[in-house]
Amino acid sequence: MEFSCRQLTRETERLERHDPLSPEQIDEGIETLAAASILTRQLNIRVFDDRSIDTESALTVSDVLPASWKVDSQKAVLNRALFDGAYYGMLRFHHRRHAEFLAAKWLARLLCNNCPYEEIENILFAEIEGQLTIRPSLESVAAWLVGMSDIPSIDRLRQRLLKVAPDIYLRYGDPAVLSVDYRRSILKELVERCKGRERISIVWNADTLRRIATQELSGMYPSISSVPKHQTT
Repeated sequence: MEFSCRQLTRETERLERHDPLSPEQIDEGIETLAAASILTRQLNIRVFDDRSIDTESALTVSDVLPASWKVDSQKAVLNRALFDGAYYGMLRFHHRRHAEFLAAKWLARLLCNNCPYEEIENILFAEIEGQLTIRPSLESVAAWLVGMSDIPSIDRLRQRLLKVAPDIYLRYGDPAVLSVDYRRSILKELVERCKGRERISIVWNADTLRRIATQELSGMYPSISSVPKHQTT
């Protein structure tokens, strides 16, 4: 995913000789727009010159990017292969997965810039009837985030997700980058949650599930297979 996003964000550099954005500015702009799209659940972004689109129907780039960004830089950030036309006068990220991954990069950037861990946790989780729950719209973002290394407090987030929402690793992110010991803990937690249940409903993605698997986890099969198959959906 990192390689795919980088290729798409850099494509303009090959097409236009005078791109006003540095690689660092490109990353900052794209990640900020992705975070705004995912956190506000507004995937449409207004084309810069089209004032006919109201602000409730699409994000406005100048409202999202830092105030220090000049107009030509604001326009240039939208001229990337990451974006497709959504409707007349609007763009959106080519794939939602790209936006979710880049939103995770934005959160990682905050942590690296000394944002308190508690602030990130408040974004990703909500307390419902006294129980901490991950926000459904941010499950994918959280899964991508914990797969990033050398991020301050990332181990705290991994442990929080392990207890609150271990099942997200069956659907989102890239579990292959997680340590074998952590993946083993994920499976143990899932098995523990299934004990004593009359009916089990698990939503999973085949590609993601394939990437959590490794030969080193084969010894866990007896405990996993002890869950009756006829009770699993």
